[in-house]
Amino acid sequence: MKKFLLFTAAIILGSCSKPDDTVTPPTTYELPFKLAVPYNITAHSVDLGWSFYSEKDFLKYEVYSSLDSSFLYDSVSLFATITSKKQTSTSVTDLLADTTYYFRVRVVKTDDTKLTTQLESAITSDEILIAVGMPYNITYKSFEISWNKYANSRNDFDQYEVHTSIASGFTPDVSTLVKKITNKETTSWTVDDLKDNKRYFYKIRLITRKSGVTKYFDTEERTALTWVLFFNRFEDALGTVMDSLPPLYNDDDPPDPTDTTTRNSDFTFNTLNLTNFKTIKIEYTMRARAWVLPGVARWGINFYTTVSDTIPVNTTSPRSFVKYFYDYQILSAEQADIFVDYEIGSQGVSDKLEMYNVVISGERLINTKQHVPQQNTSQR
Repeated sequence: MKKFLLFTAAIILGSCSKPDDTVTPPTTYELPFKLAVPYNITAHSVDLGWSFYSEKDFLKYEVYSSLDSSFLYDSVSLFATITSKKQTSTSVTDLLADTTYYFRVRVVKTDDTKLTTQLESAITSDEILIAVGMPYNITYKSFEISWNKYANSRNDFDQYEVHTSIASGFTPDVSTLVKKITNKETTSWTVDDLKDNKRYFYKIRLITRKSGVTKYFDTEERTALTWVLFFNRFEDALGTVMDSLPPLYNDDDPPDPTDTTTRNSDFTFNTLNLTNFKTIKIEYTMRARAWVLPGVARWGINFYTTVSDTIPVNTTSPRSFVKYFYDYQILSAEQADIFVDYEIGSQGVSDKLEMYNVVISGERLINTKQHVPQQNTSQR
């Protein structure tokens, strides 16, 4: 009997497999001529490897693929013809997702005799139609999410659904539905009206519908932790002044351009413990009365500025953050102070400052290494 050149590892024979992980090509085969278990299985391709034929009468390898285990060796099932003796692997492509395929490889000799491998099979994986990303722009009451656009050309898109829950491992249903989105181009959403300091889990569900058949595809589950709300004093009509510096001058007595008096508004939270926090966010509306120097016909103008600043917490030493008329200072991990400062100067001045709608929230220090599962989808 003629001998064949063997490689150096073992092979598992004759199975129908659907592996979860990518594997390396097999390197050992048994006599007479063997096809290895299919590997690197995706939704639309399968890799095959077979034993090396070392004899001089080699003409070609023929790779066959079919949906039928009793396929014929004809042009319908023939996937590839390989004339290089050294090439002992190939990728079978253009396959259907979640489908069983059957494979054989043949050696064709120069005298037209043939050696055929045993039958092997593989189930292609589910098609990854949609995946959702990590949350971003997280606040004490909301977070934003985005996902990839459904790009399949089968013209069967129906809608996206945004689902959230406070329970991990939830199954999307009516009770978890947040939003239905019928525009395929819309691939982001703000999940709001949430509770502060709460962990939420979310998924995106893709619904396809064609010829009366409806299918559901769910993304992997991800999670977001909303920020802690320390303080909230919000007035829609700016009706309540949170902090105020009275004017130095009145409308009939404009300021002296040479006056450089500095006044400080001290807005302090002595009991705000930031030991386990990464950042704090300070939001408020500031109203100031601005003066313009004589010679310009504008006096006593009120202007409003919406302030929103995210400040890293430094737990080892004091730290200041200067912002226009105001600056912040975290004195320690146990105390956060907000100072609002401004200076009467010579280039148009402010002589009154008021704070409204003050909201202060914080981001906890947590383990940022979230488990990111494989982007496999489930189908119902």
